[in-house]
Amino acid sequence: MKFITVDTAASPKLERLMRSCRHHAIPLEVIGEGRPYPGHGAKIEYVIEYLSAQDPDEVVMYVDGYDVVLLANSEEIERKFREFGHPFVFSTEQNCNVNGGLFARFPVWFRYPKGKRPYRFINAGTFIGKAGYMRDLLQRLDAALAPSDQTVINQYYVHHPAELALDHDHEIFTCTAGRTGLEDEDYRVENGRLLNVVTNTFPCVLHCPGKNFIGLEKIVSKLAIAGAPYKAGVEEGRKYRKSRRMNRINARLLPDNFLFHLMLDGILSIFGVVALVAASKAAANAIM
Repeated sequence: MKFITVDTAASPKLERLMRSCRHHAIPLEVIGEGRPYPGHGAKIEYVIEYLSAQDPDEVVMYVDGYDVVLLANSEEIERKFREFGHPFVFSTEQNCNVNGGLFARFPVWFRYPKGKRPYRFINAGTFIGKAGYMRDLLQRLDAALAPSDQTVINQYYVHHPAELALDHDHEIFTCTAGRTGLEDEDYRVENGRLLNVVTNTFPCVLHCPGKNFIGLEKIVSKLAIAGAPYKAGVEEGRKYRKSRRMNRINARLLPDNFLFHLMLDGILSIFGVVALVAASKAAANAIM
């Protein structure tokens, strides 16, 4: 089994992931070094190149570099992958994360295959599969020039759901997207392992996307792979607290971020229209 990430800039931000790999005796291959990175589609291009050089039956795991840590050894990861009985498994999140605003996102959300909530939707930051199958499918996506690989993959999945397996129970991957700020509620450490309280599983990979380094370090600091204390900037802390407030309400009401924000925007729009009508009537009465 092989583990890869893409890092074109040789950034020190990769150290957190590397530290977790060393702890679990996992050799990580860094691909794409020194090459351009115009958008996340480039990641898919470099992964396809790597997969093309592997035995088609080789099991390969890809993880994003700066916001991911490994939580288990390769034997456990490969065993859990094979238990899926599918050659390509993606991680999942609470967001229906598709670029382009409401009109681009709604058709994907509406047609999305049913899956366990709250982790219903694909996250493209971590995945695992057999090299040959992954290469062929990723080539069909034509995502190399896309600014968002996750958008392209989600759009493909709604039309071809049988071609991918999704880790709804976070057996292999756990992802905090859509639940930033809820780390203390969603996770706890038992006997040195991270437990996802929502799914009651012990995942092998932790991913905190959206530059949620505060949440990532909050979890990592409780594990054996902890590093130096993380010092967040003022603006980073402000954004984190704002996300926490909104996601806490979201989690209590609807375990679906898209539907929650759709309803919230609808309510705000109604209030806006009512306010305009009231203001117009008040102005008309003042003139009279």
